[in-house]
Amino acid sequence: MAIDDDKDIVKQDGEYVYEAVINTIGYGKFSVFLFLFCCLAAMADAIEILSLSMVMSTAVCDLNLTTFIKGWIDASVFIGMFFGGLIWGPIGDITGRRTALLASLMVNWVFALTSSFVFGYREFLALRILSGCGIGGSVPVIFSYFAEFQQKSHRGTMLSVLTLLWMSGNVVESGLAWIILPDQVGFTTSVIDYRGWRLFICLCAVPSFVSFIAFIFMPESPKYLLQQGKEDEAIQILQKIYKMNNGKELFEIKKLIIGDTEKDQLINNTTDTIPNKSSNVCLFSRFFSTIKAIFRKLASLFNRHYALKTILLSIISSTFSFGYYGMFMWFPELFSRSENSVGSVCSYKQTTNVTDSSIIDDPDCSGPPNIVYIQTFIIMTASLVGSILPIILLDKIGRNILLRVMLTIFGSSIFFLWLARSTNSILIISCVFTFCSTAIWCILDILPLEMYPTELRSTAMGAILAFVRLFATLANVTFGTLMDSNCSVIILLTSGLALIGGLASLKLTDMTKKDIN
Repeated sequence: MAIDDDKDIVKQDGEYVYEAVINTIGYGKFSVFLFLFCCLAAMADAIEILSLSMVMSTAVCDLNLTTFIKGWIDASVFIGMFFGGLIWGPIGDITGRRTALLASLMVNWVFALTSSFVFGYREFLALRILSGCGIGGSVPVIFSYFAEFQQKSHRGTMLSVLTLLWMSGNVVESGLAWIILPDQVGFTTSVIDYRGWRLFICLCAVPSFVSFIAFIFMPESPKYLLQQGKEDEAIQILQKIYKMNNGKELFEIKKLIIGDTEKDQLINNTTDTIPNKSSNVCLFSRFFSTIKAIFRKLASLFNRHYALKTILLSIISSTFSFGYYGMFMWFPELFSRSENSVGSVCSYKQTTNVTDSSIIDDPDCSGPPNIVYIQTFIIMTASLVGSILPIILLDKIGRNILLRVMLTIFGSSIFFLWLARSTNSILIISCVFTFCSTAIWCILDILPLEMYPTELRSTAMGAILAFVRLFATLANVTFGTLMDSNCSVIILLTSGLALIGGLASLKLTDMTKKDIN
Protein backbone atom coordinates (compact mmCIF):
# COMPACT_ATOMS: atom_id res chain seq x y z
CA MET A 1 0.00 0.00 0.00
CA ALA A 2 1.30 3.47 -0.79
CA ILE A 3 1.35 6.20 1.79
CA ASP A 4 -1.34 8.20 0.01
CA ASP A 5 -3.73 5.25 -0.23
CA ASP A 6 -5.06 5.86 3.27
CA LYS A 7 -4.74 9.39 4.66
CA ASP A 8 -6.11 8.32 8.04
CA ILE A 9 -2.96 6.42 8.90
CA VAL A 10 -0.60 9.39 8.39
CA LYS A 11 -0.24 12.04 11.09
CA GLN A 12 2.59 13.96 9.38
CA ASP A 13 4.91 13.26 6.42
CA GLY A 14 6.12 9.68 6.93
CA GLU A 15 4.80 9.55 10.50
CA TYR A 16 2.28 6.81 11.23
CA VAL A 17 -0.08 6.29 14.17
CA TYR A 18 0.06 2.80 15.70
CA GLU A 19 -3.72 2.32 15.96
CA ALA A 20 -4.17 3.22 12.29
CA VAL A 21 -1.39 0.87 11.17
CA ILE A 22 -3.10 -1.95 13.09
CA ASN A 23 -6.31 -1.13 11.19
CA THR A 24 -4.40 -1.32 7.91
CA ILE A 25 -2.81 -4.65 8.78
CA GLY A 26 -6.26 -6.16 9.32
CA TYR A 27 -6.92 -9.80 10.15
CA GLY A 28 -5.33 -12.87 8.61
CA LYS A 29 -3.07 -15.85 9.31
CA PHE A 30 -1.17 -14.20 12.18
CA SER A 31 -4.45 -13.11 13.75
CA VAL A 32 -5.64 -16.73 13.75
CA PHE A 33 -2.47 -17.95 15.49
CA LEU A 34 -2.65 -15.07 17.99
CA PHE A 35 -6.28 -15.83 18.76
CA LEU A 36 -5.78 -19.58 19.12
CA PHE A 37 -2.72 -19.30 21.36
CA CYS A 38 -4.27 -16.62 23.59
CA CYS A 39 -7.49 -18.63 23.83
CA LEU A 40 -5.55 -21.75 24.78
CA ALA A 41 -3.69 -19.85 27.50
CA ALA A 42 -6.94 -18.31 28.77
CA MET A 43 -8.64 -21.72 28.78
CA ALA A 44 -5.68 -23.13 30.72
CA ASP A 45 -6.20 -20.51 33.42
CA ALA A 46 -9.94 -21.19 33.66
CA ILE A 47 -9.31 -24.92 33.87
CA GLU A 48 -6.74 -24.54 36.65
CA ILE A 49 -9.02 -22.29 38.69
CA LEU A 50 -12.04 -24.60 38.55
CA SER A 51 -10.12 -27.87 38.85
CA LEU A 52 -9.94 -27.65 42.64
CA SER A 53 -13.69 -27.35 43.08
CA MET A 54 -14.15 -30.49 40.98
CA VAL A 55 -11.72 -32.69 42.93
CA MET A 56 -12.55 -31.67 46.49
CA SER A 57 -15.37 -34.19 46.87
CA THR A 58 -13.35 -37.08 45.37
CA ALA A 59 -10.01 -36.43 47.10
CA VAL A 60 -11.59 -36.45 50.57
CA CYS A 61 -10.04 -39.72 51.74
CA ASP A 62 -6.69 -39.39 49.93
CA LEU A 63 -6.04 -35.98 51.48
CA ASN A 64 -8.11 -36.29 54.69
CA LEU A 65 -10.34 -33.30 54.02
CA THR A 66 -12.96 -31.58 56.16
CA THR A 67 -15.28 -28.82 54.94
CA PHE A 68 -12.98 -26.31 56.65
CA ILE A 69 -9.88 -27.63 54.83
CA LYS A 70 -11.81 -27.73 51.55
CA GLY A 71 -12.41 -24.00 51.92
CA TRP A 72 -8.68 -23.33 52.30
CA ILE A 73 -7.74 -25.55 49.38
CA ASP A 74 -10.34 -23.86 47.17
CA ALA A 75 -8.86 -20.55 48.33
CA SER A 76 -5.25 -21.64 47.75
CA VAL A 77 -5.28 -20.89 44.03
CA PHE A 78 -6.57 -17.37 44.76
CA ILE A 79 -3.91 -16.75 47.40
CA GLY A 80 -1.33 -17.56 44.74
CA MET A 81 -3.13 -15.48 42.13
CA PHE A 82 -3.19 -12.50 44.49
CA PHE A 83 0.61 -12.43 44.71
CA GLY A 84 0.98 -13.48 41.08
CA GLY A 85 -1.09 -10.53 39.87
CA LEU A 86 0.92 -8.04 41.94
CA ILE A 87 4.23 -9.48 40.69
CA TRP A 88 3.71 -10.60 37.09
CA GLY A 89 1.44 -7.71 36.07
CA PRO A 90 4.12 -5.04 36.66
CA ILE A 91 6.80 -7.34 35.25
CA GLY A 92 4.73 -7.54 32.07
CA ASP A 93 5.03 -3.74 31.83
CA ILE A 94 8.73 -3.72 32.74
CA THR A 95 10.29 -6.67 30.89
CA GLY A 96 7.65 -7.30 28.23
CA ARG A 97 4.36 -9.17 27.77
CA ARG A 98 5.90 -12.26 26.19
CA THR A 99 8.61 -12.74 28.82
CA ALA A 100 6.16 -12.44 31.72
CA LEU A 101 3.67 -14.72 29.98
CA LEU A 102 6.20 -17.49 29.36
CA ALA A 103 7.48 -17.37 32.94
CA SER A 104 4.01 -17.38 34.52
CA LEU A 105 2.75 -20.22 32.31
CA MET A 106 5.77 -22.34 33.25
CA VAL A 107 5.21 -21.72 36.97
CA ASN A 108 1.57 -22.71 36.50
CA TRP A 109 2.01 -26.07 34.78
CA VAL A 110 5.08 -27.22 36.73
CA PHE A 111 3.52 -26.84 40.18
CA ALA A 112 0.04 -27.93 39.06
CA LEU A 113 1.44 -31.16 37.65
CA THR A 114 3.54 -31.77 40.77
CA SER A 115 0.45 -31.39 42.99
CA SER A 116 -1.09 -34.52 41.42
CA PHE A 117 1.58 -36.69 43.09
CA VAL A 118 1.31 -35.58 46.73
CA PHE A 119 -0.34 -37.52 49.58
CA GLY A 120 -1.10 -34.84 52.18
CA TYR A 121 -3.33 -31.79 52.06
CA ARG A 122 -0.57 -29.49 53.38
CA GLU A 123 1.74 -30.29 50.46
CA PHE A 124 -1.18 -30.08 48.05
CA LEU A 125 -2.15 -26.67 49.48
CA ALA A 126 1.40 -25.30 49.13
CA LEU A 127 1.79 -26.48 45.54
CA ARG A 128 -1.60 -25.07 44.51
CA ILE A 129 -0.62 -21.68 45.95
CA LEU A 130 2.55 -21.75 43.82
CA SER A 131 0.54 -22.83 40.78
CA GLY A 132 -1.84 -19.95 41.48
CA CYS A 133 1.09 -17.52 41.31
CA GLY A 134 1.50 -18.54 37.68
CA ILE A 135 -2.20 -18.21 36.88
CA GLY A 136 -2.32 -14.79 38.55
CA GLY A 137 0.37 -13.57 36.19
CA SER A 138 -0.74 -15.10 32.92
CA VAL A 139 -4.35 -13.82 33.06
CA PRO A 140 -3.57 -10.04 33.05
CA VAL A 141 -0.69 -10.41 30.59
CA ILE A 142 -2.69 -12.51 28.11
CA PHE A 143 -5.47 -9.94 27.86
CA SER A 144 -3.02 -7.00 27.66
CA TYR A 145 -1.02 -8.77 24.95
CA PHE A 146 -4.11 -9.69 22.92
CA ALA A 147 -5.70 -6.21 23.21
CA GLU A 148 -2.63 -4.45 21.81
CA PHE A 149 -3.00 -6.25 18.47
CA GLN A 150 -6.69 -5.35 18.02
CA GLN A 151 -8.42 -2.65 15.96
CA LYS A 152 -10.37 -0.25 18.16
CA SER A 153 -13.60 -0.80 16.20
CA HIS A 154 -13.50 -4.54 16.97
CA ARG A 155 -11.55 -4.52 20.24
CA GLY A 156 -14.55 -5.08 22.51
CA THR A 157 -15.90 -7.88 20.33
CA MET A 158 -12.54 -9.65 20.04
CA LEU A 159 -11.88 -9.46 23.77
CA SER A 160 -15.40 -10.78 24.36
CA VAL A 161 -14.63 -13.74 22.11
CA LEU A 162 -11.43 -14.35 24.07
CA THR A 163 -13.48 -14.38 27.27
CA LEU A 164 -15.91 -16.80 25.60
CA LEU A 165 -13.03 -19.20 25.00
CA TRP A 166 -11.85 -18.60 28.57
CA MET A 167 -15.26 -19.75 29.79
CA SER A 168 -15.22 -22.70 27.39
CA GLY A 169 -12.35 -24.00 29.51
CA ASN A 170 -14.89 -24.48 32.30
CA VAL A 171 -17.11 -26.55 30.00
CA VAL A 172 -14.18 -28.69 28.85
CA GLU A 173 -13.09 -29.24 32.44
CA SER A 174 -16.54 -30.12 33.76
CA GLY A 175 -16.93 -32.60 30.90
CA LEU A 176 -13.51 -34.08 31.68
CA ALA A 177 -14.46 -34.37 35.35
CA TRP A 178 -17.70 -36.12 34.38
CA ILE A 179 -15.69 -38.70 32.40
CA ILE A 180 -12.80 -39.29 34.83
CA LEU A 181 -13.93 -38.70 38.41
CA PRO A 182 -17.07 -40.88 38.87
CA ASP A 183 -15.41 -44.00 37.38
CA GLN A 184 -11.92 -43.32 38.82
CA VAL A 185 -10.26 -43.46 35.39
CA GLY A 186 -6.48 -43.87 35.51
CA PHE A 187 -3.86 -46.46 36.44
CA THR A 188 -2.28 -47.98 39.54
CA THR A 189 1.37 -48.77 40.28
CA SER A 190 3.19 -50.12 43.32
CA VAL A 191 4.05 -46.54 44.28
CA ILE A 192 0.87 -44.55 43.62
CA ASP A 193 -2.78 -44.98 42.75
CA TYR A 194 -2.91 -42.50 39.85
CA ARG A 195 -6.64 -42.62 39.23
CA GLY A 196 -9.52 -40.19 39.50
CA TRP A 197 -8.55 -36.79 40.82
CA ARG A 198 -4.80 -37.31 40.30
CA LEU A 199 -5.15 -38.02 36.57
CA PHE A 200 -7.69 -35.20 36.34
CA ILE A 201 -5.23 -32.68 37.87
CA CYS A 202 -2.51 -33.91 35.50
CA LEU A 203 -4.69 -33.44 32.39
CA CYS A 204 -5.75 -29.98 33.62
CA ALA A 205 -2.07 -28.92 33.51
CA VAL A 206 -1.66 -29.90 29.83
CA PRO A 207 -3.17 -26.69 28.31
CA SER A 208 -0.73 -24.53 30.32
CA PHE A 209 2.20 -26.60 29.06
CA VAL A 210 1.03 -26.44 25.43
CA SER A 211 0.46 -22.66 25.77
CA PHE A 212 3.98 -22.26 27.12
CA ILE A 213 5.42 -24.01 24.04
CA ALA A 214 3.20 -22.00 21.67
CA PHE A 215 4.22 -18.57 22.99
CA ILE A 216 7.91 -19.35 22.51
CA PHE A 217 7.23 -18.74 18.82
CA MET A 218 5.15 -15.55 19.22
CA PRO A 219 6.58 -11.99 18.97
CA GLU A 220 6.59 -9.33 21.66
CA SER A 221 3.76 -6.80 21.57
CA PRO A 222 4.83 -4.07 19.11
CA LYS A 223 2.87 -1.49 21.10
CA TYR A 224 4.87 -2.39 24.21
CA LEU A 225 8.13 -2.12 22.23
CA LEU A 226 7.07 1.26 20.87
CA GLN A 227 6.30 2.51 24.36
CA GLN A 228 9.75 1.33 25.45
CA GLY A 229 11.39 3.36 22.69
CA LYS A 230 12.22 0.31 20.54
CA GLU A 231 10.61 1.74 17.42
CA ASP A 232 12.64 -0.25 14.88
CA GLU A 233 11.75 -3.57 16.52
CA ALA A 234 8.07 -2.60 16.65
CA ILE A 235 8.05 -1.66 12.94
CA GLN A 236 9.82 -4.90 12.02
CA ILE A 237 7.20 -7.00 13.85
CA LEU A 238 4.32 -5.05 12.28
CA GLN A 239 5.82 -5.62 8.82
CA LYS A 240 6.05 -9.38 9.46
CA ILE A 241 2.45 -9.47 10.70
CA TYR A 242 1.25 -7.54 7.64
CA LYS A 243 3.04 -9.97 5.33
CA MET A 244 1.52 -12.99 7.12
CA ASN A 245 -1.97 -11.50 7.00
CA ASN A 246 -1.91 -10.04 3.49
CA GLY A 247 0.79 -11.94 1.59
CA LYS A 248 2.70 -8.80 0.61
CA GLU A 249 5.09 -6.23 2.05
CA LEU A 250 3.87 -3.35 4.20
CA PHE A 251 4.54 0.22 3.00
CA GLU A 252 7.65 1.92 4.37
CA ILE A 253 7.22 3.44 7.82
CA LYS A 254 9.78 6.11 8.68
CA LYS A 255 8.34 6.93 12.11
CA LEU A 256 5.75 5.20 14.28
CA ILE A 257 3.96 6.86 17.20
CA ILE A 258 1.42 5.63 19.76
CA GLY A 259 -1.02 8.50 19.35
CA ASP A 260 -1.21 12.03 20.69
CA THR A 261 2.31 13.49 21.02
CA GLU A 262 1.70 14.87 24.52
CA LYS A 263 0.41 11.50 25.72
CA ASP A 264 3.41 9.79 24.16
CA GLN A 265 5.70 12.18 25.99
CA LEU A 266 3.92 11.48 29.30
CA ILE A 267 4.25 7.75 28.78
CA ASN A 268 7.91 7.89 27.78
CA ASN A 269 8.79 10.07 30.75
CA THR A 270 7.30 7.59 33.23
CA THR A 271 8.72 4.38 31.79
CA ASP A 272 10.40 2.13 34.34
CA THR A 273 13.47 0.15 33.35
CA ILE A 274 15.80 -2.24 35.11
CA PRO A 275 19.49 -2.84 34.36
CA ASN A 276 19.97 -5.25 31.48
CA LYS A 277 22.19 -8.31 31.51
CA SER A 278 25.10 -6.47 29.92
CA SER A 279 25.22 -3.85 32.65
CA ASN A 280 28.02 -4.04 35.20
CA VAL A 281 25.69 -4.75 38.08
CA CYS A 282 25.38 -7.80 40.30
CA LEU A 283 22.34 -10.08 40.40
CA PHE A 284 21.48 -8.69 43.84
CA SER A 285 21.29 -5.16 42.44
CA ARG A 286 19.14 -6.28 39.50
CA PHE A 287 16.73 -7.98 41.91
CA PHE A 288 16.23 -4.84 44.01
CA SER A 289 15.95 -2.68 40.90
CA THR A 290 13.14 -4.93 39.72
CA ILE A 291 11.37 -4.75 43.09
CA LYS A 292 11.60 -0.93 43.10
CA ALA A 293 10.26 -0.79 39.54
CA ILE A 294 7.32 -3.03 40.51
CA PHE A 295 6.41 -0.78 43.45
CA ARG A 296 6.68 2.34 41.27
CA LYS A 297 4.33 0.79 38.75
CA LEU A 298 1.81 -0.12 41.44
CA ALA A 299 2.04 3.35 43.01
CA SER A 300 1.30 4.93 39.61
CA LEU A 301 -2.17 3.39 39.68
CA PHE A 302 -3.07 5.73 42.55
CA ASN A 303 -1.78 9.03 41.17
CA ARG A 304 -4.24 11.83 40.41
CA HIS A 305 -4.86 10.59 36.85
CA TYR A 306 -5.82 7.01 37.70
CA ALA A 307 -6.76 6.82 41.42
CA LEU A 308 -10.55 7.07 40.91
CA LYS A 309 -10.50 4.53 38.09
CA THR A 310 -8.43 2.11 40.18
CA ILE A 311 -10.66 2.45 43.24
CA LEU A 312 -13.92 2.04 41.29
CA LEU A 313 -12.70 -0.95 39.30
CA SER A 314 -11.33 -2.55 42.48
CA ILE A 315 -14.66 -2.13 44.31
CA ILE A 316 -16.71 -3.52 41.42
CA SER A 317 -14.37 -6.42 40.71
CA SER A 318 -13.84 -7.35 44.37
CA THR A 319 -17.50 -7.34 45.42
CA PHE A 320 -18.46 -9.31 42.32
CA SER A 321 -15.65 -11.85 42.76
CA PHE A 322 -16.68 -12.56 46.36
CA GLY A 323 -20.07 -13.70 45.16
CA TYR A 324 -18.89 -15.36 41.96
CA TYR A 325 -16.03 -17.43 43.33
CA GLY A 326 -17.78 -18.08 46.63
CA MET A 327 -20.74 -19.66 44.84
CA PHE A 328 -18.95 -20.97 41.76
CA MET A 329 -16.24 -22.94 43.55
CA TRP A 330 -18.85 -24.47 45.84
CA PHE A 331 -21.44 -25.43 43.22
CA PRO A 332 -20.47 -29.15 43.17
CA GLU A 333 -20.69 -29.19 46.98
CA LEU A 334 -24.03 -27.33 47.01
CA PHE A 335 -25.55 -29.73 44.49
CA SER A 336 -24.22 -32.69 46.44
CA ARG A 337 -25.88 -31.30 49.58
CA SER A 338 -29.16 -30.56 47.81
CA GLU A 339 -29.32 -34.22 46.75
CA ASN A 340 -29.01 -35.25 50.40
CA SER A 341 -31.39 -32.78 52.04
CA VAL A 342 -34.98 -31.58 51.89
CA GLY A 343 -35.56 -27.86 51.28
CA SER A 344 -32.98 -25.26 50.31
CA VAL A 345 -29.21 -25.71 49.94
CA CYS A 346 -28.93 -24.35 53.48
CA SER A 347 -31.08 -27.18 54.92
CA TYR A 348 -28.18 -29.64 54.90
CA LYS A 349 -26.86 -30.45 58.37
CA GLN A 350 -23.48 -31.97 59.10
CA THR A 351 -23.13 -33.88 62.33
CA THR A 352 -19.34 -33.76 62.64
CA ASN A 353 -17.17 -30.98 63.98
CA VAL A 354 -16.15 -29.07 60.84
CA THR A 355 -13.01 -27.60 62.40
CA ASP A 356 -11.62 -30.96 63.55
CA SER A 357 -9.02 -31.89 60.91
CA SER A 358 -9.00 -35.50 62.11
CA ILE A 359 -12.58 -36.08 60.92
CA ILE A 360 -12.98 -36.25 57.17
CA ASP A 361 -16.02 -34.89 55.39
CA ASP A 362 -16.96 -38.11 53.56
CA PRO A 363 -16.10 -41.11 55.77
CA ASP A 364 -17.30 -43.76 53.31
CA CYS A 365 -15.31 -42.12 50.45
CA SER A 366 -18.27 -42.52 48.10
CA GLY A 367 -17.89 -39.07 46.56
CA PRO A 368 -20.78 -37.08 45.09
CA PRO A 369 -23.43 -38.82 42.99
CA ASN A 370 -22.99 -38.81 39.20
CA ILE A 371 -25.88 -36.33 38.80
CA VAL A 372 -23.73 -33.64 40.44
CA TYR A 373 -21.24 -33.75 37.54
CA ILE A 374 -24.09 -33.55 35.03
CA GLN A 375 -25.56 -30.52 36.81
CA THR A 376 -22.15 -28.82 36.90
CA PHE A 377 -21.70 -29.49 33.18
CA ILE A 378 -25.08 -27.88 32.44
CA ILE A 379 -24.13 -24.79 34.45
CA MET A 380 -20.80 -24.47 32.63
CA THR A 381 -22.64 -24.68 29.30
CA ALA A 382 -24.87 -21.79 30.42
CA SER A 383 -21.71 -19.75 30.94
CA LEU A 384 -20.89 -20.15 27.23
CA VAL A 385 -24.28 -18.69 26.32
CA GLY A 386 -23.53 -15.76 28.63
CA SER A 387 -20.28 -15.13 26.74
CA ILE A 388 -22.18 -14.59 23.50
CA LEU A 389 -24.17 -11.64 24.88
CA PRO A 390 -21.18 -9.24 25.15
CA ILE A 391 -20.01 -10.23 21.67
CA ILE A 392 -23.34 -9.02 20.28
CA LEU A 393 -24.00 -5.97 22.50
CA LEU A 394 -20.69 -4.67 23.88
CA ASP A 395 -19.80 -2.39 20.97
CA LYS A 396 -23.45 -1.44 20.37
CA ILE A 397 -24.94 -0.38 23.70
CA GLY A 398 -21.66 0.20 25.54
CA ARG A 399 -19.73 -1.42 28.38
CA ASN A 400 -21.31 0.39 31.32
CA ILE A 401 -25.00 -0.17 30.56
CA LEU A 402 -24.48 -3.88 30.03
CA LEU A 403 -22.38 -4.12 33.21
CA ARG A 404 -25.05 -2.48 35.39
CA VAL A 405 -27.86 -4.67 34.07
CA MET A 406 -25.85 -7.88 34.50
CA LEU A 407 -24.71 -6.99 38.03
CA THR A 408 -28.32 -6.38 39.08
CA ILE A 409 -29.51 -9.73 37.73
CA PHE A 410 -26.44 -11.47 39.16
CA GLY A 411 -27.09 -10.18 42.71
CA SER A 412 -30.77 -11.05 42.45
CA SER A 413 -30.04 -14.62 41.30
CA ILE A 414 -27.98 -15.27 44.45
CA PHE A 415 -30.87 -14.07 46.60
CA PHE A 416 -33.34 -16.33 44.79
CA LEU A 417 -30.92 -19.25 45.15
CA TRP A 418 -31.41 -18.88 48.91
CA LEU A 419 -35.18 -19.14 48.41
CA ALA A 420 -35.04 -22.15 46.06
CA ARG A 421 -36.42 -25.40 47.48
CA SER A 422 -35.94 -27.99 44.72
CA THR A 423 -32.91 -29.28 42.86
CA ASN A 424 -34.37 -28.19 39.51
CA SER A 425 -35.03 -24.63 40.70
CA ILE A 426 -31.50 -24.45 42.13
CA LEU A 427 -30.16 -25.62 38.77
CA ILE A 428 -32.15 -23.01 36.80
CA ILE A 429 -31.12 -20.14 39.10
CA SER A 430 -27.50 -21.34 38.98
CA CYS A 431 -27.63 -21.21 35.17
CA VAL A 432 -28.87 -17.59 35.35
CA PHE A 433 -26.06 -16.90 37.81
CA THR A 434 -23.33 -18.23 35.49
CA PHE A 435 -24.94 -16.60 32.43
CA CYS A 436 -24.70 -13.15 34.05
CA SER A 437 -21.32 -13.71 35.65
CA THR A 438 -19.74 -14.65 32.32
CA ALA A 439 -20.98 -11.42 30.74
CA ILE A 440 -19.73 -9.44 33.76
CA TRP A 441 -16.28 -11.05 33.61
CA CYS A 442 -16.07 -10.20 29.94
CA ILE A 443 -16.70 -6.52 30.65
CA LEU A 444 -14.42 -6.39 33.69
CA ASP A 445 -11.59 -7.97 31.68
CA ILE A 446 -11.94 -5.26 29.04
CA LEU A 447 -12.29 -2.13 31.20
CA PRO A 448 -8.73 -2.00 32.67
CA LEU A 449 -7.26 -2.67 29.22
CA GLU A 450 -9.02 0.39 27.81
CA MET A 451 -8.79 2.78 30.77
CA TYR A 452 -5.00 2.64 31.30
CA PRO A 453 -2.10 3.45 28.93
CA THR A 454 0.37 0.90 27.56
CA GLU A 455 2.91 1.51 30.31
CA LEU A 456 0.37 0.63 33.03
CA ARG A 457 -2.01 -1.74 31.26
CA SER A 458 -0.55 -5.03 32.50
CA THR A 459 0.12 -3.57 35.95
CA ALA A 460 -3.47 -2.32 36.29
CA MET A 461 -4.90 -5.63 35.12
CA GLY A 462 -2.67 -7.53 37.54
CA ALA A 463 -3.39 -5.26 40.51
CA ILE A 464 -7.16 -5.24 40.02
CA LEU A 465 -7.17 -9.00 39.57
CA ALA A 466 -5.11 -9.22 42.78
CA PHE A 467 -8.01 -7.53 44.60
CA VAL A 468 -10.32 -10.01 42.88
CA ARG A 469 -8.24 -12.94 44.14
CA LEU A 470 -8.06 -11.49 47.65
CA PHE A 471 -11.86 -11.37 47.85
CA ALA A 472 -12.09 -14.78 46.18
CA THR A 473 -9.83 -16.12 48.94
CA LEU A 474 -12.01 -14.50 51.60
CA ALA A 475 -15.11 -15.93 49.93
CA ASN A 476 -13.85 -19.50 49.89
CA VAL A 477 -12.54 -19.37 53.45
CA THR A 478 -15.82 -17.77 54.57
CA PHE A 479 -17.90 -20.36 52.72
CA GLY A 480 -15.79 -23.21 54.12
CA THR A 481 -16.10 -21.83 57.67
CA LEU A 482 -19.78 -20.87 57.65
CA MET A 483 -21.34 -23.28 55.14
CA ASP A 484 -22.39 -25.72 57.85
CA SER A 485 -23.44 -23.18 60.49
CA ASN A 486 -24.54 -19.93 58.80
CA CYS A 487 -25.29 -20.80 55.18
CA SER A 488 -28.07 -18.20 54.84
CA VAL A 489 -25.79 -15.39 56.04
CA ILE A 490 -23.10 -15.94 53.41
CA ILE A 491 -25.61 -16.23 50.55
CA LEU A 492 -27.37 -12.99 51.52
CA LEU A 493 -23.98 -11.29 52.03
CA THR A 494 -22.81 -12.19 48.52
CA SER A 495 -26.07 -10.86 47.06
CA GLY A 496 -25.68 -7.53 48.86
CA LEU A 497 -22.04 -7.11 47.82
CA ALA A 498 -22.99 -7.62 44.16
CA LEU A 499 -25.52 -4.77 44.39
CA ILE A 500 -22.84 -2.50 45.93
CA GLY A 501 -20.66 -3.21 42.91
CA GLY A 502 -23.54 -2.24 40.65
CA LEU A 503 -23.84 1.15 42.37
CA ALA A 504 -20.09 1.79 41.98
CA SER A 505 -20.34 1.12 38.24
CA LEU A 506 -22.49 4.25 37.84
CA LYS A 507 -19.33 6.40 38.10
CA LEU A 508 -17.28 4.60 35.41
CA THR A 509 -16.24 6.23 32.13
CA ASP A 510 -17.42 4.39 29.00
CA MET A 511 -14.54 3.61 26.58
CA THR A 512 -16.65 2.06 23.80
CA LYS A 513 -14.92 2.54 20.40
CA LYS A 514 -12.38 5.01 21.82
CA ASP A 515 -8.62 4.91 21.22
CA ILE A 516 -6.43 3.27 23.84
CA ASN A 517 -3.05 4.90 24.50
